[in-house]
Amino acid sequence: MSEQKGIVLAFITAIVSGVSVFLNALAVKGIDAALFTAMKNLGAAILIVGAIFAFKEREKLLKLTARQWGWLALIGLIGGSVPFLMFFQGLSMISAVKGSFLFRMLFIFSAVFAFFLLKEKASRNVLIGAGIALGGNFLLLGKENLLSFGAGELLVLGATVIWGFEYVLSKWIMNNKQIEARFVGFGRMFFGTAFIFAYLAAVGKIGLMSALTTAHYEWVAITSALLFLFISSWYAALKYAKATTATAILTLGGPITTALNYIFLGKAPILQDAFGLLLITAGIVLVVGISQVAKLPKMFFNEVRDGSLWKE
Repeated sequence: MSEQKGIVLAFITAIVSGVSVFLNALAVKGIDAALFTAMKNLGAAILIVGAIFAFKEREKLLKLTARQWGWLALIGLIGGSVPFLMFFQGLSMISAVKGSFLFRMLFIFSAVFAFFLLKEKASRNVLIGAGIALGGNFLLLGKENLLSFGAGELLVLGATVIWGFEYVLSKWIMNNKQIEARFVGFGRMFFGTAFIFAYLAAVGKIGLMSALTTAHYEWVAITSALLFLFISSWYAALKYAKATTATAILTLGGPITTALNYIFLGKAPILQDAFGLLLITAGIVLVVGISQVAKLPKMFFNEVRDGSLWKE
């Protein structure tokens, strides 16, 4: 049952991720990428603190040992600061669809890291299914976008590699250091935000906050909420599901970003795109298993009804 819960949460994360990449690509165009990242992450950190209070976990958080706090600080550095700065700087330089595609390569890097750190072996169905899904993302990206690769793409890909390692490390920490998923998400955002603001102070960008408009703060609020939803569902998904399965499901975020580009930016779909979407869907069904996919709606509604979806 817990494995299935992880899969449900991974699907929720994929939806949130697909929407987030689309909206972040629009938001970051009109603001300094590092400042936008810091403000958005701060908003998400505040919401996570609110969730900890709502679930009455404050005392449990404060009882963490110094060594456990050290692990959370490490997650904040390698998951909540450096790759965020890289990703959103890169995303400000390339299209949302291309950024989403490069982020979906996460499965490949996570599978490698999971093999060495978690001794997690991907089954044949997972490998084949993920390969099919990535092939579908290639089709959505298009040959023109695929052949052009510059600094923006390199930054997004580099951030994806780091996140692939951080996700696997986070699962290892949850399994071996007795730290709950919500606390790992808190460490990522709390310490990550502190590191980013320290960077902004070092490069003299703190003063840029005075130039932010109401529209900027609206974008920050929207993207902060989405990041909070991502963190809340993703680390719980990692706790319950295999890292390779969860990151493969995240591939579904690609077609969601593409669909939003069609709807809101007027990019009409072509036959190649439709085939790409079909490949992605088929690949993820193969990764998860047809029987598991069939149970997902019932599992989701049962968890929501019982109020246990967000509880650990």
